Amino acid sequence: VGSLAGVTVAAAGWAVPSPALEPLTLIGNMSVPAVLLAFGISLRGSGIPARGADRAAIVLSAGLKTTVQPVIAWSIGAAVFHLHGAALLDVVVISALPAAQNLFTYASQYRVAEQLARESILLSTVASVPVLIIVAALLGQA
Repeated sequence: VGSLAGVTVAAAGWAVPSPALEPLTLIGNMSVPAVLLAFGISLRGSGIPARGADRAAIVLSAGLKTTVQPVIAWSIGAAVFHLHGAALLDVVVISALPAAQNLFTYASQYRVAEQLARESILLSTVASVPVLIIVAALLGQA
């Protein structure tokens, strides 16, 4: 409903009055920090990631996200789209970033594989640091 209302207002060329728009802007600006806060709270009391029954899935998920995805992005960017220099670096760096917080949001909302999502995000966040350094070293000079 909200999306359709937004499209209708934009298509009609209407302007939403500032007093009505400010609370919506505040809520929109709060969404990312709120998800990060919820993720941080979920880490309380949890152990080192990939120590439980889901170890293989967590390691596979984080490994695919931090190593395979950037390699695929590099190969497609270079071979298919003929990118080089800063454009190729941008594509590979974005693909090497950690798993998104919306993964945890969906897992929490639907109460499905919350630990798997949380630990995959945490492990991919830690693993992305050296991967990003390597990507910058290899492609940053181009």
